[in-house]
Amino acid sequence: MKIPVKSDYDWFPYLDSFRYFYRLEGHSYLSNVYNDNLKDCIRFLSDSDGSYISYNACCCCGTHILSDEGMWSDYLDDYLCDNCATYSEYQDSYIAIDTAVKVFYDRSFDTYDYVDQDCVDAAFDSFANIGDDWFFIDNEEMIKIDDNWYWIDECECDENGEYKPIE
Repeated sequence: MKIPVKSDYDWFPYLDSFRYFYRLEGHSYLSNVYNDNLKDCIRFLSDSDGSYISYNACCCCGTHILSDEGMWSDYLDDYLCDNCATYSEYQDSYIAIDTAVKVFYDRSFDTYDYVDQDCVDAAFDSFANIGDDWFFIDNEEMIKIDDNWYWIDECECDENGEYKPIE
């Protein structure tokens, strides 16, 4: 059942039966039926303080999430759903898991963080790629030779004081 209303409102009463407020093509109405196809147009009138709950779309997969759920990403300036989000301490923000790079603090592989691939690419002097793994650069343990990173104990110093990988 639909009840047409004349305009949009700033505050809404708590509505038990007609709790779905839709705005669609210039028309607004209350309904007691939830329409999954109209998630972008809906407000849930289920708060007794006069406010409402609306939907946001995950910027990664497009899944609709309630405004009081999901994760806000300061890095992406958008919402992420639980399935698409991981937290990056380095970036102090949630980031998309699809573009997250696992970066280890040392070669024990015990401690790590996730960093967005674009951040890894932009801050090339903060991260080292050794084999298939990424590490935060620790200048005491790593050395860069011909644009490639190596563990310093896996290199040898020649008579000229230059390092090369041990073969």
